[in-house]
Amino acid sequence: MLLFMVAGCQDEEFVSLPVAKDPIITTRGSVRTSALEQGENGYWKALKRVPLVGEGRIVNDISDALVSVLGQAGGFGKLLDTDLDNAAEFKGVADVQLLGNQLASVRDLNRVYEGGQTAGFVYKIEDTGLLTAKVLKSFWLKTFLNGVEQESKGGNTGVTALELNLLSAANNNGKQALSISTSFDKPFDEIKIGMTGIEANVIQSFSLYYAFVGENQMMPCIKGSPYFPNVSIHKNKLGDSDWSYSSLLIHPDNLIDTDLTNGVSAGLLAEIIGLLKGGVPFTVNLGKTIPVGSEIGFCLEEINILGIEAFSGIELVTYDDQDQEVQRMEIQSLLGLSVLGGGSSTISLITTEPCSQVKIIIKGLDILAQKIINYAFVRDPIEVDASSYFSLSDVTISGNSYSLFSPAGGNTEWVVLSSPSGTVPQIKANKITGMTVDGEYKISGTFTDAQGNSVTQTITITRKTTALGADCNQTVGTEYEAEAYMPQGGGSLITLDQIKGYQNLVDDNPDNYATYTTLLSLAANRPIMGIETKRSINAEGQQVKAGFVMQTSNGLLGADVLKFFVIKLYNGSELVASNAADGNNAVDVGLIGNKGNKVRIGITTDREFNKIELWTAGVLNLNIEQFRLYNAYWELADAGCIGSDPSEACIELLTPAAHGAEINYDETGTDAVADVGSSFNNLGNLLDADQSTYSTVTCTNVIGKTTVAVRFNEMPANTQVGFIVANPTYLANVDLLKQTILQVYYHGNPVATTEDNGVLGLDVIGYTERIFLETKPNMVFDEVRIILPAVAEALEVIKLFGSYIRRDSDNDGIPDCAEDEENGGDTPGITDARAESEHVCTPEDIIIRVTGGKNGSNYTLECYNYAAGNATVTKECMLENGRFVLSGMSAGDYYISIKEGDKTLWNALHVAVHPLRTTWKTAAATSDWNDWSNWTDGTPWGCTDVVIPSGCANYPVLKKGENHCAGIHFCAGAEVVNTHYLTYDLAWVELSILPGRYYMLSAPLKEMVTGDMFIPSALNGNHGTADYFTSLTSDNTPESRFTPRAYQRLWSSNAPGQTITGRVEVTPDATNWTPPFNALNQSLEAGMGFSLKAGNETRSTYTFRFPKLHESYTYVNGNGVSTGITETISRTAASGRFIYENTDGSAPAFPYTVTVKNQKAGSTFIAGNPFMAHIDIKEFLRENALVTSVKVYDGNTNNSLILADGQLLGNDGGYEYIAPMQSFFVTVTGDATELKLTYTEQMLVQKPGANLFTLRGNTRSATRSMGRSVSPAGQQTLRLSAYYEDTSADCLVRIQTNASDGYLADEDSKLLIDNEVAPLISVFTEADGKALDIQQFSSRKEIPVGFSLKGSGRVLLTLSHASGSKWDGWELIDRQTGRRYPLSEPETLVDLGEITTHAGRFCLVKDKEYQK
Repeated sequence: MLLFMVAGCQDEEFVSLPVAKDPIITTRGSVRTSALEQGENGYWKALKRVPLVGEGRIVNDISDALVSVLGQAGGFGKLLDTDLDNAAEFKGVADVQLLGNQLASVRDLNRVYEGGQTAGFVYKIEDTGLLTAKVLKSFWLKTFLNGVEQESKGGNTGVTALELNLLSAANNNGKQALSISTSFDKPFDEIKIGMTGIEANVIQSFSLYYAFVGENQMMPCIKGSPYFPNVSIHKNKLGDSDWSYSSLLIHPDNLIDTDLTNGVSAGLLAEIIGLLKGGVPFTVNLGKTIPVGSEIGFCLEEINILGIEAFSGIELVTYDDQDQEVQRMEIQSLLGLSVLGGGSSTISLITTEPCSQVKIIIKGLDILAQKIINYAFVRDPIEVDASSYFSLSDVTISGNSYSLFSPAGGNTEWVVLSSPSGTVPQIKANKITGMTVDGEYKISGTFTDAQGNSVTQTITITRKTTALGADCNQTVGTEYEAEAYMPQGGGSLITLDQIKGYQNLVDDNPDNYATYTTLLSLAANRPIMGIETKRSINAEGQQVKAGFVMQTSNGLLGADVLKFFVIKLYNGSELVASNAADGNNAVDVGLIGNKGNKVRIGITTDREFNKIELWTAGVLNLNIEQFRLYNAYWELADAGCIGSDPSEACIELLTPAAHGAEINYDETGTDAVADVGSSFNNLGNLLDADQSTYSTVTCTNVIGKTTVAVRFNEMPANTQVGFIVANPTYLANVDLLKQTILQVYYHGNPVATTEDNGVLGLDVIGYTERIFLETKPNMVFDEVRIILPAVAEALEVIKLFGSYIRRDSDNDGIPDCAEDEENGGDTPGITDARAESEHVCTPEDIIIRVTGGKNGSNYTLECYNYAAGNATVTKECMLENGRFVLSGMSAGDYYISIKEGDKTLWNALHVAVHPLRTTWKTAAATSDWNDWSNWTDGTPWGCTDVVIPSGCANYPVLKKGENHCAGIHFCAGAEVVNTHYLTYDLAWVELSILPGRYYMLSAPLKEMVTGDMFIPSALNGNHGTADYFTSLTSDNTPESRFTPRAYQRLWSSNAPGQTITGRVEVTPDATNWTPPFNALNQSLEAGMGFSLKAGNETRSTYTFRFPKLHESYTYVNGNGVSTGITETISRTAASGRFIYENTDGSAPAFPYTVTVKNQKAGSTFIAGNPFMAHIDIKEFLRENALVTSVKVYDGNTNNSLILADGQLLGNDGGYEYIAPMQSFFVTVTGDATELKLTYTEQMLVQKPGANLFTLRGNTRSATRSMGRSVSPAGQQTLRLSAYYEDTSADCLVRIQTNASDGYLADEDSKLLIDNEVAPLISVFTEADGKALDIQQFSSRKEIPVGFSLKGSGRVLLTLSHASGSKWDGWELIDRQTGRRYPLSEPETLVDLGEITTHAGRFCLVKDKEYQK
């Protein structure tokens, strides 16, 4: 499989590859959460690759030429089903010119996706020989939002490089994927794929599998990785050369170190390949077994695939943990080769069996040339996301009830989480009722399939009703002293007393009504009701409307209502107005508000009147068994009282979220024979919840019919179903309307049809250009199709606004929304219920206080644990003194219902029972502190101790609001972003470091002193093994100064020291560092940096824990014996609080400032990260304008970073973040003794896997970006990388038009060397006699290059720049030997031989030819 992505992709964004998956949610009995996370702006972010298949996803546009092939086996329905191996095939396309370059588009009806994330398609071209450069460059992708194009990428066949990234894994059935990467910023709900200049042979070989958003993480197999902690190189043993080749220049260990930019240089293998039979192997042992369907391979420097059609020389082999071969694949085409943005490529395969080792065998250099193979990697298998099976969306309604979507093949449990005050909504049979007040109703649904797999989603149903204006629909009631009567005449056999509740017609309550039974099927010209007033209406003779308000019924929704009712107005005995057949007044019909349960019928007059009568005209038989009449009304004709279209009464648009609606693509199409067929556009609008949007069906001069088919959940018999259609020309043609057919199906079998001789009738209702075509099946059904007739006109565009149902559960002719609901939520006896505390901790009781109810009576309290898939705990409780007491509740997130028998008295009362201790999950799906599923035992509260472990894939990111805990323990390398939003008691922090090297550190907690740097001897160097949340005092944590011995230094500051004879002052030396000192009471302040080394022993790590609460420390002699000299340590309640806090323990306001100091004026200061989160260096430099560079120590040398043209530029190409508890150097332009630094909340980020422990030896940085940029976009940058033994160092030179040729502090960065711990190697350039690790210039033609080595040895130097840059015209000259090394290639490797520290022997010189 191959995959395209745009340039600029970093490793964590690499696209993973689809594999076959069974269409189930996950393994048996598991709880599945979606990988989609909704942000505060409402947009969705994919945490891994999410195939856009299943519920709520739709193929939105279908090109003309594809319509006729949809019914074949390769239909577009396969693009949306949950079998990721199904594909929509294009081989049936007869005329590719009719495609118009467009192939397909997929839209998600329930979500808008955040910009800045990957999206694309997985496709396959059967004939791999067609994968030419032209074809690859011709693909384009576009994103849309609500039908409006957002952004576009690709499709430019004239470029010399791919605009979209190509990814592929071998052994994946030839699938490829095309994707949009993070360079797009705008949100979208639709993605479209096409080709510029489509070729027939390509399309005939083309298949589409699915669209997707997001990407699985690429997991490097390197040391320190939380995914592969036991990774190693499988090295050759004596007499064995089959595993990993090694030599003086080839170091296979580079494949697993934390420098993601070094590795094995293929260019150095040219001579070796011919000597080794079978090729040159390198094998990485992952230290764990990976499952079937994973992608495994190697990452290497970018390969230009354009022009590559076939190649040889690369083989991938996998092994199990017993060294037995599992799978072998030769990579000889683009299938297996990926080209990514950011200068990276991969060679990989999809595993068919579990494995734990991967080998690459290099047999030739066809495509590798001078490329470096950087590291091995693994990506998890692609899974169908939970959102594909159970996809809900927020909805706005106007009625009191709503039908909830429950997928087939399982059961859905619903819980009302919250509702407006005064409401008691109930959910029965997937229908929520009792939503009687406008506002938000939050509902949780948990779907469990037949295998026991479950997924939970939460939605908000917003009830929003509208009404006529205050001057509209004025009730004819007590103000007019109105009385009801039965008009005389017409042969009526009904008397007033036979009409139930007739008095309600003249009260002032518009919701009271009179009820008729079997009346409205009588003969013509019969009276229904009259209202007479003692005060006349409209004495002024204005234009007014008057009539009656009645219950909505199916027969009152269309224009035929004009044929049934007659309104008569009298003034005394004089008939002053009527809409009788011989009159000119038209009946005014409209819904009252948008609920749909009431319709009003009236006429207009300018006459005074005091009687209003309603009669039947008898032309139409409504066949209504019961009927309600509410009141008479009047209003000024010009008051703007326009009711809603009666056609819309009580309809439910069929949507994926509410009804599981989807397009049946196998039946949607045309049976036409024509040069140009029908086309379908914006089909998503047919299934959205918006009546104002529409899809279009283009019909042409065809012989045949066009069909649109919609499938949905099973509907009961006697439910009206139909389509909303609009097109003035089409609808004006009576013959075409008659030829329009609705067909109803159940499980694919026909149920009924409206065509000639069918059992159904087609109702055509509507008052505007939109017409509601509907029918009423008398059997259950789950699909409706509209068949549009052939047209003779040149081109007809039919608008389809939606398909809908109108429920009539009791088949009485009155829609459900117009009838009373059975509301099991009546609350006799209990009018209010509240928890004394919404948050309690185990084993505390839950106390619920109620208003009403009967003390001494028993009630049933059903407690739904939302955190456990709505597992129910039932408690029988007695109401005593107006309260319930629930004891023995385990930790859980509960929603409690109070019941008396079968009747629910109160619903969805929320109480969270929090654990006493909980641990953040290493595989937490989100960064939400308050997400129950992110914790092992549930979310914390003020009583809960929390552990933040090492090696998490995601760490908490706190938002302003309720974030609580008691104690918080940070294991080594753990972090929490925005701890200033945390309410807590105390914090504990662990620090793991390697022995024998200095670390630059910063204290995380208040009242820390240098004497705290010890580990009790009984713990064998690992304080992490001691019990958590224990106060570290002299009683339980005896001080030990030799396990390990701690060496500490300060920068540009005197430090106190202690000898047997008294105190001494330790002063900085020429390096600005103090020698190591032994002071036990040197305070470590907020934002202060210092240097620490733990012993010189040979062991893995030392782990320290803070805070220590000792009140005194004792100095010891060289043998560890007490000298009797002690230091008193001042400890207060602030010990164990975060160091940045105010003196009263409150969080500081941001921006937060720290002043760092130098004892002697200088331009370099040391600063410390005061937060338990990473600091983004780019944001830090932007905020601190006086700082010209940041330098981060990696165990060998200080790596510099500057801002160049607003972009972060580093001499090692990777550092971007400062780890928690890490200190760093900052430089300014002039010498000073103080510097104020500013920290903002925007700087604080998490970087899982990156911590101080990973900053060691030749490690570039675990906080680095995933991949080194040789030359940032638009920058003429040359990177010099020097390699000595197992260590490397870098410097950077940049040609910048406006830069100075001499040294400038705000342009360049001076090399900083610590003589106490001198680096093994440093490389630098020179300007104005200064050694620089970053230099910018404009017109220099010669630049000296120097090296600093701890000893002497062989050094390799690589010089790298962007292809085609100005550095093509430069060369490196060795003045001692006279050798010249042109830089005409993007990377030049030079073996400098045996050298020592020097400057001037080597020089960068601009070629004279380029100087002209």
